[in-house]
Amino acid sequence: MIKKIKKYSTTNTLVLLGILFGALFGSFFPSLALEQKMIGTAFIYFLKMLVVPLVFSSIFVAILGLGSIERLKSIGARTIGFYILTTALAVAMAIVAMGIFDIGDAVSSEGLEYAKASTIAPFSFEAMILSFIPTNIFASLSDGSMMQIIVFAVVFGIASLYLNFEEQRVLNTFFNAVSNAMYNALKFSNNISPSFIS
Repeated sequence: MIKKIKKYSTTNTLVLLGILFGALFGSFFPSLALEQKMIGTAFIYFLKMLVVPLVFSSIFVAILGLGSIERLKSIGARTIGFYILTTALAVAMAIVAMGIFDIGDAVSSEGLEYAKASTIAPFSFEAMILSFIPTNIFASLSDGSMMQIIVFAVVFGIASLYLNFEEQRVLNTFFNAVSNAMYNALKFSNNISPSFIS
């Protein structure tokens, strides 16, 4: 009996049960359920707390682990090619889908508010590219600006490939430990997620 319980009490199963329990609890006791909102919010904040150090350290370790600029160029070219291919396939599928389904049909605008739309600046490719480059990496880390953090991690990783072996080893050991610690924290959050989801 205990073995059967362990077999089916996986994290995914517990998460689904937590969602079901939360939906039932919210349906029968809505006011009480709203009072427990802080628990779910705290769990989301905990996950957000892990994202920045996990992404930064993982990207840096991955680049530094290549060992040389030559290997980075080889893998980088393949990655860019794969990205272009998948993007082209996605665009082609979208065009086909638009031809099959009635996407973009006119809808009623009655009751819609356009106050916010009027304040949006026109699209600028130059501004978009510049927004990827952090002027202050500590501010980017604090704000959680992921694209800027990724760009800095890539630049930092490439620059570190030009260091001598001992300096690379020190950096790799440190950031690999940071990455492993964040993964452990993520595993912990994954294990307790059913309780917070419910």
